[in-house]
Amino acid sequence: MALFLEPLDDPYGYDAYRLLRSKVVPAGLATVVLGCALGSFGLWLPHLRGEDAHAIATELTDFLGMVSGGALAIPVADNNAAVSLIVMIFLIIGFSLLGYARTNRKNYMAAYPRIKNFYTPSQKAQALRVRRRWIAGGISGLALSATLGAAIACAEAAAGMDALSHRGLAIPVGATLAGVAPSLWMIAHGVIVGDRVDIFEYNYQALSQTNRYDIRVNQTGERQRVMLGEQRIASRFHVVNRCILGVGIFCTVMLWVVPSLHTPFAFVPLAVACLLWYVVYKVGEQLARRRYEAPDPDTDDVEESAALAKQQKPPKFKA
Repeated sequence: MALFLEPLDDPYGYDAYRLLRSKVVPAGLATVVLGCALGSFGLWLPHLRGEDAHAIATELTDFLGMVSGGALAIPVADNNAAVSLIVMIFLIIGFSLLGYARTNRKNYMAAYPRIKNFYTPSQKAQALRVRRRWIAGGISGLALSATLGAAIACAEAAAGMDALSHRGLAIPVGATLAGVAPSLWMIAHGVIVGDRVDIFEYNYQALSQTNRYDIRVNQTGERQRVMLGEQRIASRFHVVNRCILGVGIFCTVMLWVVPSLHTPFAFVPLAVACLLWYVVYKVGEQLARRRYEAPDPDTDDVEESAALAKQQKPPKFKA
């Protein structure tokens, strides 16, 4: 199975940028989930001494925000502060990777706010096939992970363990998340690798970060009308998605940090918010595509024969 394409003519360095993103973003997401899985297994580690747990809990609470005035606490640290350390380390690594990907994306879009399509129809078809295979593998991995977690929980219940306690949920939840991490990597990787050949989508994303006044100054006629229309839709849906993610992050932090609300399923609101973010983003993209793709000359298909002619080397003549 061919994972990557070799574009015939890429004057923007776009393909290399997207392939790098297809590795960094999935790695960041998988690291965050893997940290939660190891943190769940960490509930079975030996307890630290009281003074060690208190010191770690104090430092982590300060790290989350001293502005809380001591209102926030790390509930797991009272039992085993090592769990909080494991989760925090992996969260830092994962979000650092995602932060790098976000900065790299912003810098690239600033350098190339709009590009012309250089992929041929055959390359697009190949990328979509690769996308379907990665996503299918990731979904299968999610199903297997959920089945494994349910089987472990049933085995614990049959053995007489309290499956609803923190320690009882630690193994099935940890096993499920350990399987979710590589499955999530596969899905995210497949989506980015497949979607990179959709130049309209890239231009739509870049327009959400483009100053509309620059468009008015530097573009004219039909091109200006198309870019302003896409930019208006992208900006509005971008604001909605930021609100959705903000609510999801706030709910997850509260469910993980506040002792009276703490639950091992604290990251469910964040997962739901990410799913809603993707749905809202796709609705906005499809709306812009339906209105503005036809008059957009930057997304016209590249003829196979013309692309092959660019790839051919000029003949060599002997003196």
